[in-house]
This record gives sequence, structure tokens and C-alpha cells, in this order.
Amino acid sequence: MTGTISKVGSDEREITVKSKGGKEITVKISGSRTGLEGIKSRSDFNEGQSVTLEHDGDAAKKVKVTK
Repeated sequence: MTGTISKVGSDEREITVKSKGGKEITVKISGSRTGLEGIKSRSDFNEGQSVTLEHDGDAAKKVKVTK
């Protein structure tokens, strides 16, 4: 799924991503099981960032930040 971060949880363990088509999904970010590209850590997530997301249910497997 490709979209924009519309919300970052207060502890950076969840993000909500909105696709260009308007679909929103909230996923959990694991420090050990979620691969991050384009940022160093979960604390670098910001609303408005463009991301590509791979997930299994509500668990993020990989998040690539492009902006």
C-alpha cells in the first residue's frame, strides 16, 4: 500500500496511512519485526510523510518512507 501518514501514535508504535484512494489503515510498528527504510527509527515518523507499507493484518512488516 502506498499513501501518506495521517496519524502517528503517541509512542510511535502505531501509524495510520491513508492511500490516494482514501482508504485508511492503522498498523502496529515493532522495533524488532518491522523493517524501516528511509528513517533511522520509529521516532522519525511524521504526519504527511509519503510511505510504502507492507503489512500482515494490523502488523507492519516493512515501512519505506519516501519523503
